[in-house]
Amino acid sequence: MSTERALKAVSEPRRQAILRLLKAEDGLSVTEIGQRLKVTQQAASQHLKVLQEAGLVEARGAGARHLYSVRLAGFEPVEAFLTEFWDGKLAALKSEIEGE
Repeated sequence: MSTERALKAVSEPRRQAILRLLKAEDGLSVTEIGQRLKVTQQAASQHLKVLQEAGLVEARGAGARHLYSVRLAGFEPVEAFLTEFWDGKLAALKSEIEGE
C-alpha cells in the first residue's frame, strides 16, 4: 500500500482511536468498535473501510460477523518514510553519546 494513503488514513482522530483499540483488543466486530468508541455502526464501518483500503486493518470472517485486526505490515511504508528523517538524527545522537 502507499505511504500517502496510510498517512491520510491515520490522520483522522477516530481512525487513530480504532487502531489503538484494535491494538489493545484484537478481533473486534464493527458493532463492538462502535460501542466502545461511542460512534454509530455506520461511522465505524466507514472508518474501517478507509483503514482496510490503506492496508492498515484486515477482517476475517467469524460466522456472520467480520472481526477486525491491525495489519502491522501495512505500516511498513510509513515506517520507511519516517526512517528517512530519523536515520540521520539517530546516527548523530549515537555519535554524540559514544563521543562523550
